Amino acid sequence: GDGSMTGVGPGAVQQPSLARYNTPWHGPELRSCPKCETIKPPRTHHCSICNRCVLAMDHHCPWVNNCVGFYNYRYFYLFLLYLTSACAYVVVVTLYFHPVLTEVGFDGYVYSEETRQYFRQQLKAGYRSSRLRLMSVLLGGTVSLSVSVLLGFHTYLVITGQTTIEFYMNKAMGAGHKLDGRVF
Repeated sequence: GDGSMTGVGPGAVQQPSLARYNTPWHGPELRSCPKCETIKPPRTHHCSICNRCVLAMDHHCPWVNNCVGFYNYRYFYLFLLYLTSACAYVVVVTLYFHPVLTEVGFDGYVYSEETRQYFRQQLKAGYRSSRLRLMSVLLGGTVSLSVSVLLGFHTYLVITGQTTIEFYMNKAMGAGHKLDGRVF
C-alpha cells in the first residue's frame, strides 16, 4: 500500500517510462533509475524493498512496511514526538502516584487513619504492584530515552533540510574530502 497508516504515500515517482524521453532534446542532465526505468527528480532514491523510486526518501520503515518520504515524513516525525511524550507521561504518572507518598496527599490533605491503614496493608502485600510499577518505569523510560534520541536526530535533519540518506552521503563525502585535504 502507498500509505498504510495515514493514507498518505511516501511520494513515489509517477512518471512515464524513460523511453519517452530518449530524444536528442533531453540531454545527460536527466537522471534515470535503472531498476524502475523512470526519470529520477533530484533527491529521489530507489527503495529495493518497495521496488519504486521515492521523492526525498528518508528510509524504509519496517514497522509500517512503507517508505518514509516527501509526503509522509511529517507523520513519521509526529509519531516519534507522540511516542516519546506518551512514554515520558507513563513514567511521570507512575512515579507521581507511588504508594509510599500516600500518607499525606500531594495537595496537603491528610488521609484518615482507616485510609492510611489500607495504604500500609497495600504496601506490605503489594510487591506485585511494585514490580509492575518498576517495569512500567523501566520500560517507559528506556523507550522514551531511545526514541527521544531518534527524535533529536530527526529534529536535526529537519533543521538542516536533509534526509537520513543525504546525511550519510554528505558524511561520507566530507570524510573523503578531508582525506584529500579539501574542506567540505
